[in-house]
This record gives sequence, structure tokens and C-alpha cells, in this order.
Amino acid sequence: MSSAKDKNGRYVPFRGPEGWGVAAFICILSAALYFTAYRIHKATYRDPRLPTTIPAQMAGSRDAPRD
Repeated sequence: MSSAKDKNGRYVPFRGPEGWGVAAFICILSAALYFTAYRIHKATYRDPRLPTTIPAQMAGSRDAPRD
């Protein structure tokens, strides 16, 4: 494999796109995934301290005798 050299035989590195497109894609993808996870969390989260989130069969009744 030959390397890129100028007239004097010095190595000249290739200046390509330098990965900015891939970096921008990763940034946009991570932001989209973050907001998607946030929206799913807001739509499905139930506070465990609220009495409405405890199933009735687990909570029982205050008046029921204890075992």
C-alpha cells in the first residue's frame, strides 16, 4: 500500500471529513433517545408513595383482622 507523498517525498496526510458527520449523528441520536425515554417515563411513572398505586389485594383493609 503506497502512502501519499508530495514532490519532495514528504508524507502528506489526507484531510478527509474527519468524522464530524458521524459525531453529529451520534449527538442527535443520543438527544432523541433521551427525550424518548423521558416521555415514556412521564407517561408511565407512578409514585410508589401514593395509595392509588398499591394494589388492593396487597394493601388490604384497615378494618380487616391481621394474621
